[in-house]
Amino acid sequence: MLFALVSCASFDGRGLVPGQSSERDVQAVMGKPAEMQALADGETVYWYPQLPWGHVSYAARIGPDGRLVALEQRLTEDNIAKIVRGATTAKEVHDLLGPAWQPEHYANLQRDIWTYPMRVPGH
Repeated sequence: MLFALVSCASFDGRGLVPGQSSERDVQAVMGKPAEMQALADGETVYWYPQLPWGHVSYAARIGPDGRLVALEQRLTEDNIAKIVRGATTAKEVHDLLGPAWQPEHYANLQRDIWTYPMRVPGH
């Protein structure tokens, strides 16, 4: 007989409480972040993109004290609407939505294309 133990992560952060849950609690519940981003205000964003099949990208904001400040689903229509073609920088897109699922560079077009698969309710 073959037995397999599978670590089950709650990718939506179920059970985490802002202001109470620690950085370790976040990783225990959600797993290792795909990316960590230090912010100027001392916060660190732990990125948990669930792309392409999950259609969500969670940002767990950890304060300088090591506690969870907020857990936000960033891949939303409201956030997409904040992106202005030709004005929003790549860094601003990353800071808003998190890491892209499929970043590609097209040298002949002098363009970078970032793919963020998402579900739009009602479509």
